[in-house]
Amino acid sequence: LTKADLIAFAHQWRSRTGLFLIGGIAAYNMALIALMTMMPFFVQRTHGFTPAQAGIAFALSMLFGSIGQPVIGHISDRHGRFGIFALCSVIAALMAFGAVFMSGALLVVGLLIAAMAILVAIRSGVLAMAVDHSSKHEATAMGFVFVVLDGVGALGAVLAGIAGDFNLVASFALAGALSLGAVGLIAAARR
Repeated sequence: LTKADLIAFAHQWRSRTGLFLIGGIAAYNMALIALMTMMPFFVQRTHGFTPAQAGIAFALSMLFGSIGQPVIGHISDRHGRFGIFALCSVIAALMAFGAVFMSGALLVVGLLIAAMAILVAIRSGVLAMAVDHSSKHEATAMGFVFVVLDGVGALGAVLAGIAGDFNLVASFALAGALSLGAVGLIAAARR
């Protein structure tokens, strides 16, 4: 990686498309991390789950999402990245919003497990969008994207905690809004 390569890489990501893509990737992962951090706490505090039960619920979402990644990745390879990303993000947002308004522990936990699993499942497509944008230096692009995903995405936990101070379910509304925001930002990157 030469200095010229780094300058070209930085220029590419500072473009309008690159900035909207970064914003969308950050919002996507903030939504996921908001759900990941607050769901176990919520089910323990609100629905009386034991730590083991909360851990099982969390593990199920990660397991289902991980199993879904190759399937969603295949769909995004064949039919385009944005469509499947947008569809899954909207569905996950609706499920997160549903958890705000529904009652019944099993229904709410099922919605949260599904929302998290869907967001985990589209992760491979999100990463592929970044690689598609970078066109070369894929490993550098992946490193950069993981900084955005995990570093900036960690703000999702902070914001969800702040929202949860008002009402725990508000953190799920925030996650839904972030997920929809990610769709809007990545749609803007495509224009």
